[in-house]
Amino acid sequence: MAPFTPVLNNPPRAPTAAEITRFTNLFPKIGNFLILAEESTKYNCLGWVLRMEQDLSDNDYWTQQVLNGNFQMDKMKEVNEADAQIEVYYIGNKAEHVSLFYNGHWTSKLGKGPLIIHERKALESTIYGKVEKYYGPFTAPSKTQGLVAMASLEGTGDFTAQAAPIEDVTEEDISNVQEFAAMGLTASKPKIAPKPAPKPAPKPTPKPTPKPTPAKPTTPAKPATPAKPTTPAKPTTPAKPTTPAKPTTPAKPTTPAKPVPKPTTPAQGSPLFEAAFTAWKKTWTDPAIFLSSHDDAYTKSAAYQSLVKLGAAILPQLAAKLTTAGNDQAVIPYKQLDKTWKTKHPKPLSTAEAKAAIIKDAAATHAQVKKGIAAFSLEKESVLSKGGLDALTAASKLMTNPLFQAVVAEGGQAAVAVLHAEAADESHHSGIWVEMLKQIYAIEQHGAGEDEEKKEFEEWLETYLAHSAVANPAAGDPTVEEPAAEEPAAEEPAVEGQTEDAPQ
Repeated sequence: MAPFTPVLNNPPRAPTAAEITRFTNLFPKIGNFLILAEESTKYNCLGWVLRMEQDLSDNDYWTQQVLNGNFQMDKMKEVNEADAQIEVYYIGNKAEHVSLFYNGHWTSKLGKGPLIIHERKALESTIYGKVEKYYGPFTAPSKTQGLVAMASLEGTGDFTAQAAPIEDVTEEDISNVQEFAAMGLTASKPKIAPKPAPKPAPKPTPKPTPKPTPAKPTTPAKPATPAKPTTPAKPTTPAKPTTPAKPTTPAKPTTPAKPVPKPTTPAQGSPLFEAAFTAWKKTWTDPAIFLSSHDDAYTKSAAYQSLVKLGAAILPQLAAKLTTAGNDQAVIPYKQLDKTWKTKHPKPLSTAEAKAAIIKDAAATHAQVKKGIAAFSLEKESVLSKGGLDALTAASKLMTNPLFQAVVAEGGQAAVAVLHAEAADESHHSGIWVEMLKQIYAIEQHGAGEDEEKKEFEEWLETYLAHSAVANPAAGDPTVEEPAAEEPAAEEPAVEGQTEDAPQ
């Protein structure tokens, strides 16, 4: 990558009173300092030291082997303190921060914060630790020799290997990613509701029976008002009876189509995902996180653990977050939850590179899943339209179908699209989609027993894939009424039960 020159303050500006207070509290030894460049998320301290306008926060960049390799590429080697041009701060055996001797001064990019000029070792603190290693120039081999040397360092972060830029993200990619994330919200979950049915507890909720309590019948005292029937003289105005035409207004009942607008809210994501992501994002302003140049600083909070606990099914929504400004750190949980990430991207990527790669990957996955579900839908109709097949045989043929397994193989991130397909399936055979979700869930989990896995699967659907209205079926959402009638039939083999009348 080509060197870069950030927009430097020329001359450096004095810090404001607020900046002095803020950084003095965080770095007790800082003393006098100047602001060389303003806050930026485009690069961090390692990007500054290596002269690359990149946020090099991926944890792999910070292993000692990769640091040594990259400093070697920058024609630097470990030296004594007197010859140092780079100082590395450590907490324990973990490198936390790097400073660069630039134009006669020690400089540091403070995580996502400003680039400052400071005294040597002035940033030693509980945040960055202490300076323990020094690097300085040496009579370096040629660039080609350097690359050969790097090749011998297994797993090293060779920046030059990323010289070929990742393909630019297009508007179509962004549109596909946002559509993918929205799919989960278009599902109403009523058909899947039978799964939570095993929880007999919800049935007691028929506490609405208290409403039928004849207490209201006591109001029949009002029937005493039949005195009003004496007003039948008014019936002479039968023209008003014609007013029943107004009952034609039941056209408004058709307005239940308004539940459809719910899918318009998908631009954000499921309520549970949004709540978890928002809670995690609030932690980003913590000084220990904001000033860090490590991805792992963002992963230590309880809020982060709650987010990733939602599993790979939130990958499409994390990708969608990356299509809007201010959410670049969504690459962190995405890389953790995508089990194929290291296979697809064996070398560390900068935040900007990872963001572009994720959007491209998610757009491609969406296209693949969409195509796979469409193909399987046709196959499903073909199989079920053939006579002579009992429910078990039909379900077996569908579940072993290569098209079925191809969608399952996409893993957790296909879940929202499958749920969408299940909701859109008007036939009596939608149980096959639930089975697809079960298999997707199974490959994302590790060794749960059959009963435990079934319970966890139901909770997974109820908590992540469920929408706010679905999470509380008793809320009166008309779309939940239909499944209520199906609940009695929702037995152990949910799929068989729903495909039973399929072949008929």
